[in-house]
Amino acid sequence: MVHHISIATIQPPAPTTTQELIEQMSIDEKIGQMIFAGISGTYMSEYAETLLSDFHVGGIILNKKNTTSSQQMLDYMNALKIVNHINPIPLFFGLTKKGVAYPSSRVI
Repeated sequence: MVHHISIATIQPPAPTTTQELIEQMSIDEKIGQMIFAGISGTYMSEYAETLLSDFHVGGIILNKKNTTSSQQMLDYMNALKIVNHINPIPLFFGLTKKGVAYPSSRVI
């Protein structure tokens, strides 16, 4: 009678340097990291999920139309970060006032 079964999996070692991380990224991931995408709405949408999971965008830019309160904005940004967990590099977030140039635009 078998009381337990052991299963072993082999995972590649995690990259230890930025250079190793970049070398392990596909060309689509590298291109996506150069994109800072704007999104609409005040909650997670299928479009936002697609930008993160399929296009691997490196950043999201938010504006006044994306927020109703500071708590809602925090929840929205955390939801975006959760969806992005499949990507090896954390998201950049940008905040802007639509139609206003620096110094009103910020990357956080």
